[in-house]
Amino acid sequence: YAIVEGDHPLWSEISDPYKNTIRAFLVHFQANILRQATLKFDFANGSIGNYFFAGARIFFRSLEAAIFLYSRVSGIPEGALVLPAVCTEDRLTLGAELQDGTMIRGQNEISHPAVTQSPASLPNSSRTLQGPGSEGAQLVNKNADLQAPLESPISRVMYLSYEGMTHEHEIHLEVNPRVAQQLGK
Repeated sequence: YAIVEGDHPLWSEISDPYKNTIRAFLVHFQANILRQATLKFDFANGSIGNYFFAGARIFFRSLEAAIFLYSRVSGIPEGALVLPAVCTEDRLTLGAELQDGTMIRGQNEISHPAVTQSPASLPNSSRTLQGPGSEGAQLVNKNADLQAPLESPISRVMYLSYEGMTHEHEIHLEVNPRVAQQLGK
């Protein structure tokens, strides 16, 4: 809550123009989540950058426009070519199948698997968000000590539809022609 409102200490080193731009898309993302009241969304282990990017994608209804804005706000050099691997406006979720057959859903669960401990047993380095509606919400802590290794190595990565996490929910998309063209150079 404090991050979206602009009151969190994380904003202290961010200039007002950047802060207001980022906040606008965080608010847009949050409003879209709230419109889908039947779905429970857990902000606890998310990434502010991912939420900003998702808000921009929803607002512009264009993945490439969101990439352009994100590139400018995050300071990616203007000559750099950042392209989406696929062209779709559908909601996609990253999934991974481990060698033991286990399916994992979500980028955070793949790249930052959490140690299975209660919040009370986590070290003091986990900062708690402050503000109404944020009781007990943790900021993402990417400290390696708080990450457990995956139980088995990843055998493959895939896109999943938003509704599920089994092989039946795997989506096969066409590669973005601009990406294929650049790879062919």
